[in-house]
Amino acid sequence: MLRLKLKILVTGANGFIGSHIVRAFHKTRRAQITALVRPSADLRFIRRYPVEIMHGDLADAAFTRDQMQAFPSVVHAGGKVGDWGDYEDFFRTNVLGSLRLFDATRQDSDFVYISSNAVLGEEHEPEAKGETSARLPVLEYAGESLLPSAMNHYRLTKALAEILLIRRAKQTGRRLTVIRPVWVFGPREFNAGPYEYCKTIDSGVPLMPGCNSNRFHTIYAGDLAKIVVKISENLKDGVNIYNVGNPQVPLMQDYWAAFCSAMGVKPPQHLPKWLLYPPAMLLEAAYSLAGAANPPLFTRARVYMFYANNVYNVDKVIDDYGTNEFTSLARATRLTVRWWRMNGYL
Repeated sequence: MLRLKLKILVTGANGFIGSHIVRAFHKTRRAQITALVRPSADLRFIRRYPVEIMHGDLADAAFTRDQMQAFPSVVHAGGKVGDWGDYEDFFRTNVLGSLRLFDATRQDSDFVYISSNAVLGEEHEPEAKGETSARLPVLEYAGESLLPSAMNHYRLTKALAEILLIRRAKQTGRRLTVIRPVWVFGPREFNAGPYEYCKTIDSGVPLMPGCNSNRFHTIYAGDLAKIVVKISENLKDGVNIYNVGNPQVPLMQDYWAAFCSAMGVKPPQHLPKWLLYPPAMLLEAAYSLAGAANPPLFTRARVYMFYANNVYNVDKVIDDYGTNEFTSLARATRLTVRWWRMNGYL
């Protein structure tokens, strides 16, 4: 008997995480994917897959309720990501865009929201944070009142979107699952840290931020995508939240060393935080005052992250969905570096 494929709408499908989700759905051969992307979107990462394209923009709600009626399942992976930009832009896309999408889609459709571990805070914390830990999306960096960090803009708007989507889902009785990935790396990543790190190391820089004691929770993009597919195909009733990451949490120095090994270069020596934080703050201020479109290599948030302990409890998703197969760090970093090199990025 011919089984009809599930129609799924994926937002942000042309982006880093979204393109991996599209690939994972395609490999199951059980889904018919429609990608909601901006008219100007670069589709090179999903062009190889049989994906239908729907043009729309989360920032200005350039989609209609009628367009959304065909989809019994929605994976919302789109949004404004990063540590640079105006708060209003983050809010318009991450909060208002998410709510408009939720309201426009069918009230009986399943809704999977790709959130972030960032909503729980990324301050130095020795204990693993669970799904019920308090949201702490605003980190008080030095000078925060005068120079607001755009990393806080991202964290706060993702947290607000979570809170408001959960409220909407409870009001309507709709099935909603919130997925909070830890730090994601893999092929097609350019703005989450590893690519910039590897480019810098590849240029011969012998010194970088870092220490030898903090743990840094990560997940390979391909592993995350498989988990998103598994959850989407077996969504539980009500509202559910899952932290998603590899249960093996490396020291950050081992994480970066794995990339260096994959590149065939020697890991750089560590610079202390006290030496880097003041110039990072000055650079951030100068770039902000100049209205720069892109951030400097180091900001307060980026420097802080190199020395902070960030671990999250991921037992719940493993227990509920049996997601216990993860790519080793060595293999994942090799695959990532190989992709960058094969495509001319390194």
